[in-house]
Amino acid sequence: MHRTPDNAAREVATAGPPRLGDLDDWQSLLDESRRQPVLVFKHSTSCEISAAVFDAFRRYAARGESPPARVVHVIEDRALSDAIAERTGVAHESPQLIAIRNQRPVWHASHWSIDLDALETRLRETA
Repeated sequence: MHRTPDNAAREVATAGPPRLGDLDDWQSLLDESRRQPVLVFKHSTSCEISAAVFDAFRRYAARGESPPARVVHVIEDRALSDAIAERTGVAHESPQLIAIRNQRPVWHASHWSIDLDALETRLRETA
């Protein structure tokens, strides 16, 4: 298949951490955050910036050292994305990465501000 920016964004969207499927999955992830930090990546499958940032995050998560991570496709799962924004108090943006501990956001960033080194530092501080 010829790789264009549009289909490249879709290809990246299909790989990486598991996708949050519904509100029950979201609640399970929140429950898990009581035991350890968890990550939610809000991804737009139609945005080149989101594709690039998600690719870096996907590689980070694949190293096996990151907390449990889930992905929300904000276009396809808008209601779920909105529920996450409402529950966490973190205004919706995409791409966006939110770290949650004890059912509360402890760090978040969006677009090119998503810095995985800063995330790791913050997770160590909240351990």
